[in-house]
Amino acid sequence: FLQVVWSAIENACHDPLALAGRSVGVFGGTQVSEYQEVLEAHHERDAFRVTGNIDALLVSRISYLFDLRGPSEVVSTACSSALVAVHRALCALRRNECEMAIVGAVSLMLSPLGFVYPSQMRILSPDGRCKTFDARANGYVKGEGAGALVLKPLSKALRDGDPIHAVLRGSAVNHGGRATSLTAPNSASQRDVILRALADAGLGAGSVSY
Repeated sequence: FLQVVWSAIENACHDPLALAGRSVGVFGGTQVSEYQEVLEAHHERDAFRVTGNIDALLVSRISYLFDLRGPSEVVSTACSSALVAVHRALCALRRNECEMAIVGAVSLMLSPLGFVYPSQMRILSPDGRCKTFDARANGYVKGEGAGALVLKPLSKALRDGDPIHAVLRGSAVNHGGRATSLTAPNSASQRDVILRALADAGLGAGSVSY
């Protein structure tokens, strides 16, 4: 995560070390850390096991290393962790809790148990293919990676001459409540959150595409 954060800051034409003392927020999405399984297999028992596996330290380490003084929050909402982290960053910027926000997520597949348990739950696609919005859909496919963004209010980005790759017009979050099962999505709630995000952005459904 540290590597992609550093790259994102440089891509935004900022010196990572020059952010020290500034009101910069860090928001990171995460799920289950499989490092614990790796450490168990190697019988590792030292203090770094704590500092290396607490979810909160995913973002706190960034704030510490760069001496950032804005909010530092980790988000763990399963598959939506990265998107909810973006929403939290947007809210913090709108409330002037920080002048700039670094937001990202990381997911690494380090243990076979990460496949064993979902297979037992029968939620992984047996053919390894994700068929989104398809009647043939038979499960999801796990993936891994890391990414980070640097967010600023548009007016400040224009003022500072920052490279602008995209404009975040609106955002929304909700929960599916009581769905078919604990892990099943709720299509009605997903529709509602999309409509709320469009309303927040001041856009109509006909102006966006998937």
